[in-house]
Amino acid sequence: MSNAITNGELSDLHVPGSDRILKMEPVGCVEPNGSRTACKALVRDVGPCALYCEIVHGNAMKFGTAGSVINRERLNEGTINNIMAFQDGRYLGRNRKITDPTTYDKYKRLAPQVIRSGETIEIWAVSLSSAAQCQHPLKKYDARCAGCKGVEGSLNDHFETIQFGWASRRN
Repeated sequence: MSNAITNGELSDLHVPGSDRILKMEPVGCVEPNGSRTACKALVRDVGPCALYCEIVHGNAMKFGTAGSVINRERLNEGTINNIMAFQDGRYLGRNRKITDPTTYDKYKRLAPQVIRSGETIEIWAVSLSSAAQCQHPLKKYDARCAGCKGVEGSLNDHFETIQFGWASRRN
């Protein structure tokens, strides 16, 4: 097994260990700027409780859950841009998660390399449930509920994204 995945698999995605089929669809990308010194997330939103997949060269790099795909990918855009700015000597912040490469997880090490090489990170997503089914008393929607995290974990296990991608943990 590896983290290779096809568009057909994504659009008719069987959740391992269940009879659930998810109809993921492309919702955008994170793409490099012309000089490859920064990136921009160009994503339409999916929510609540969205399952997303980040794909590079036909490989599932990570399955994740979020209350909003656009908010999640904007955070990823900021992280990639800050790391690239730090590497280029342009970062003026003091965030240790950016300025100390020993704290970098696989995503922080590998995603900037993808952007610098001129490649695009494809984003596919699907809403896992309705707002009524996935509410948390303290948050608008909780994409960390057991059901959503279980789907995320099953797919990360099945596509071996911890070994071959940039997922750093099962959930």
